[in-house]
Amino acid sequence: MPWVITHLGTSLFGLNCAMVREIVVMPEVCRVPGAPKFIRGVINLRGRVTPLVDLRRRLGMRTSIEEAEALCGLMEQRAQDHRRWHEELEASVKEERRFTLARDPHQCAFGKWYDNFKTDNVAVSGVLKKFDAPHKNIHALAGEVDELVAKGRAGQAIEKFEHARNGVLATMLRLFADFQQMIRREVAVVLNGSAGAYAVSVDSVASVEKLSEAGLEELAGKGQEIQEGLVTSVAKRAKTQELVLILAADSILDSTTYAGILPAQAASKGK
Repeated sequence: MPWVITHLGTSLFGLNCAMVREIVVMPEVCRVPGAPKFIRGVINLRGRVTPLVDLRRRLGMRTSIEEAEALCGLMEQRAQDHRRWHEELEASVKEERRFTLARDPHQCAFGKWYDNFKTDNVAVSGVLKKFDAPHKNIHALAGEVDELVAKGRAGQAIEKFEHARNGVLATMLRLFADFQQMIRREVAVVLNGSAGAYAVSVDSVASVEKLSEAGLEELAGKGQEIQEGLVTSVAKRAKTQELVLILAADSILDSTTYAGILPAQAASKGK
């Protein structure tokens, strides 16, 4: 049986393909007053109002919005760091004083974070790889400027700053902005629940693949506390042997909660 494999933080969760109606980039979300905390609100799917469950919160995890905003704040600080780094290098040449900030790209705050950050999100990983060359190039500017100043060519060194400001620094700042936009992007998986169609928010969709029945192990009795029975079993992916937690789609949003959000649709479903 094929499963939709999704990422939530560092974990993989599986949804039965038979329950999945479609997968869409997260549309605008409208809040629902008085709804349970795990209900993000409702979304409009081609004119049909659809409840949206924050799957992270439903599973007792930190929400992706909280994680994304914390990481965006960090990236904004690192962007400002490099803007100030460039300004300080330029000022040190003009004022004929020693430059004391990190010259090694692996020793600045962003470099240390970059060298240790891991993600399974292919899109995020793709944006991160683009940082490598410009980040090294901007730090290499310190050595190039030192060499020019030592040769009495301070004027040429200052010209380099303008070139870098419109070149490698601008590239770095654009990448920081692209990264923030990327990590704020979510995916909604629309499911056919017993009460009606609803969507769940996930970080990303890894694949659609079959999981061997022989790899399924019931969680009961293994000492794993899964709230409200939302996770029914665990499987292993055939190629990577990664664990996938299998979700009970009908337990994510019950008919009573659904009716509280969309009473008219629930009543129509029951007829």
